[in-house]
Amino acid sequence: MGYSGQSAYGLLEDSYEIVFVSLFVPMVFAVYGWRCSGKAAVASMSSGILVWLVHWLAGWQYVAEPLIPVPFPASLGATAASLLAYLAFCRTAGRDLSG
Repeated sequence: MGYSGQSAYGLLEDSYEIVFVSLFVPMVFAVYGWRCSGKAAVASMSSGILVWLVHWLAGWQYVAEPLIPVPFPASLGATAASLLAYLAFCRTAGRDLSG
């Protein structure tokens, strides 16, 4: 990432996006008391980073840019994938997120 020819601002922006897509969902669920399990948090962080990384490597600014004509930012798509992974692992663990 550091050798991608970006400016310092671009690298800083990418590093903030990585934090956003990986930590936002587990932290929000933990703060509001909807804790599930460590596996759900790790799956959430991993899926968010993976989706973001695919878009970053492909150079897409939007979710599945060549396939979907609607401009939906890739960072929000990666955060949505993170949320889906968290909820899926909570459901398989038998937790209901009620507190």
